[in-house]
Amino acid sequence: MQKHPPYQDWKPAAERLKIARKVLAFFSDVALDQLCADAGIVGGKCIDGALNSLWLDAETSAKLLKEVRKESPCLKVAQGQCLLMRCFRRKVNALRCIGHRTLRPLLEEIRQRMASQR
Repeated sequence: MQKHPPYQDWKPAAERLKIARKVLAFFSDVALDQLCADAGIVGGKCIDGALNSLWLDAETSAKLLKEVRKESPCLKVAQGQCLLMRCFRRKVNALRCIGHRTLRPLLEEIRQRMASQR
């Protein structure tokens, strides 16, 4: 018996999938495309390496800033930028905690959807 089981064992698979979809909604199409390519869906690194290579682009930044502003409307610009980076790191770490068994099929689904839109 483990004293502290892995995070992915805490929640049922359906709830992990719901959390992953919610988190991935904040990322831009460019970031999602990079994540899918780097995560081994098309061929490449493992999911952890793909999450490490993500960057905060303008579209993702705008989505996250909108969410931060909604929660704290009177936040100063400098504080908003600091919270923006923290929020981005938390989103990436949330995906990391969800686990590759849940994330890989979801990334495959996103990749197929993006390919059909092109």
